[in-house]
Amino acid sequence: MYFFNFKKIFLKYFLTFIAAFCSLYSYAQTTSDKKFKVKVNAGMFSDNFIKQAKSNKLSVFEIPVLGQPAMEGSGIYSAEILSKINKHFEAGISFSYQNIKVNSGINYIEYRVNYVAIMPMFYYKYSFRKVGYYYSGAAAGIGFLHYKFENDQKVRKRELEYQATLLGLAIGNRFTVVTEIGYGCKGIFQLGFSYKL
Repeated sequence: MYFFNFKKIFLKYFLTFIAAFCSLYSYAQTTSDKKFKVKVNAGMFSDNFIKQAKSNKLSVFEIPVLGQPAMEGSGIYSAEILSKINKHFEAGISFSYQNIKVNSGINYIEYRVNYVAIMPMFYYKYSFRKVGYYYSGAAAGIGFLHYKFENDQKVRKRELEYQATLLGLAIGNRFTVVTEIGYGCKGIFQLGFSYKL
């Protein structure tokens, strides 16, 4: 365990993501078949949230009547850059972020944990309809965790992150609204949109 500046790490990978996006966007402007798209999602109940609850013997679904909850989550926010391989397959890279605050963990220790995940991913599209399609997918990559305890101690870790998209629904053509059910660092439920460049 060692200390580090989380803001610098977050900024570094976010700027890398933005640079990749700008490069792909510039290239996409030279093509006419809309091979690239950007996707933005918000999710809830990530496996990281569930693991923090289990390690502190807390209920994920606890809703306090009075006072602050035992755990608070920011939700999971993710952005993806995807490239069309063929009619059915898309591949790309995903960047996701989540903040969790534990207010009454084991031994009543309070702490925050931030997650940043960078993952290559792919989707398989099927059951095409006039207004959209269904899809499934998978992703795996590296996660950067930053713990900050109430005594100002800071600890960082790295671990494998993943996301399995069991069922996704996209409605639209160039601009699509998407909803997904899956499991992993991006959550059990996700809602967002995508746009073909």
